[in-house]
Amino acid sequence: MPWNHSLAQGEKGEKLSIGIFIDDGVVAPHPPIVEALRRVRDDLVSAGHEVIDWEPMDHQQAIEVIVSLIQSERDYDINALLLVETVFVRCRG
Repeated sequence: MPWNHSLAQGEKGEKLSIGIFIDDGVVAPHPPIVEALRRVRDDLVSAGHEVIDWEPMDHQQAIEVIVSLIQSERDYDINALLLVETVFVRCRG
């Protein structure tokens, strides 16, 4: 959806529902980022929008699943591709 400034400011009287999360439980943002996200949430609420504190899925579990899928063939496909890459051939000596 393209950005609509008048809609975001509540000028048209339309209310948006916006989900926001600050920390995914794996990587915590730096304090200035947390403060900025809280300010954005407060500004959106002040503009009349609904802000939903979204609880993201377990990202650590997702990372573990992805890594297990990638490593299921012991990186054979990746290593086969890297063997022909000029940069990696030079690194091998």
